[in-house]
Amino acid sequence: MLFQAPCRQRYPIILVLFVINDKGSKEVASFIEIIAGWRPAVKHIRSIPRRRLLSLPISFIFKGMQKLGKSGPAIVVFIVAMTFLAVSAYGQPAPTKPVAKTIFLDHDGNQISNNEFIDIRLANYNLKDATLMRTLEDGTVEFRLQKIPQEGMAAPNAIFQTLDGKSISIAELRGKVVVLNFWFIGCPACRSEMPHLNELRALFDQDEVIFIAATADPASDVRKYLARERFDYVHAANADPALKQFVFSGYPKNIVLSKTGEIVYWRSPVKAWGKFESVIRSELVK
Repeated sequence: MLFQAPCRQRYPIILVLFVINDKGSKEVASFIEIIAGWRPAVKHIRSIPRRRLLSLPISFIFKGMQKLGKSGPAIVVFIVAMTFLAVSAYGQPAPTKPVAKTIFLDHDGNQISNNEFIDIRLANYNLKDATLMRTLEDGTVEFRLQKIPQEGMAAPNAIFQTLDGKSISIAELRGKVVVLNFWFIGCPACRSEMPHLNELRALFDQDEVIFIAATADPASDVRKYLARERFDYVHAANADPALKQFVFSGYPKNIVLSKTGEIVYWRSPVKAWGKFESVIRSELVK
């Protein structure tokens, strides 16, 4: 016969086992097994009242004393002790270890959000991940990112042909902050971020910040797409020659250029939209 003190997940498990042999004589084997963090299999035992738990072994105590001889009193004391522990363990949580803290740092050692951490790691997902990880003395897990190699470099003097037939070169945009988005019609990730890009575009004066969306798709296909989907950037089609000058892998690509033509923000899909906006605003005041 087996009874088990009811307990919740991560509570101590106390087992008391009574063995009855084939001849009817009673021998008692008791043991305690304490396991932290284990969910008991016999969930219905939780519903047993404490009084019932206490009374379960009583019938074995007195009936078994005659068979147990001199060892009877000692075993009786042991059973009572085990029963007390089983009942007193009811509802007593086991100590739990504190959850380890995790922090994310950029290459300069500044703490960043989890979304920023993801954006930076995916900025060049074709390259080997060079993130450094270490555990501090207090158990904190620290992730430190490596610098995005494109940031700080001068943007190539690419020339884009807009849908209305105009040419725009990166060089002629000096003095303005430029936001670039590289995409194509068949890219689900590109399409899913367009509402966010529209919201970002609406936050800035078009005379201060130039938003250009460039794709290698034909101009006719882009016009058909824009007739049914909103995308508020200035659009450049047939842009494969210009895109290749930026030497990137994977779509979408989001880039911010400073007033001097330097790449200051280089991301693929964006999760930290607040960071995207803050980079643009910081460049505007320079």
